[in-house]
Amino acid sequence: MGVPAIIVGTLVGGVIGSIVTHLCDRKYITKLQKQVETLQREIKRLQKIILEQQRQIDELKIRYQALRIWAYKEKLEYKGLLKGKILFMYALYEYLKLLKMQLNRLIYQKKNKNFLKFLREL
Repeated sequence: MGVPAIIVGTLVGGVIGSIVTHLCDRKYITKLQKQVETLQREIKRLQKIILEQQRQIDELKIRYQALRIWAYKEKLEYKGLLKGKILFMYALYEYLKLLKMQLNRLIYQKKNKNFLKFLREL
């Protein structure tokens, strides 16, 4: 009768061990489920952040395009103004050159008159 007691003891020990293991596994599984829920919440939060950042990036791209168009328009305006200024400066240069030529002619004529007067006096 000693042998059946060993078998019964082994069976009882196995059943108790499996119950304890099952309870421990259940706690571990519950812990893992809580971690999964936490991670899922974190994923949702990060996805919202990503969507917001993507919206901001899209908005900044639109602003960038608008600024590029504005800069191009300004460049064309300045280019036109610059052409006008260059043309004006060249015209002013030519005008001043003509004035200088006239002044030189007047000075030369005046010097000649003075020189002729000087020669007459001699």
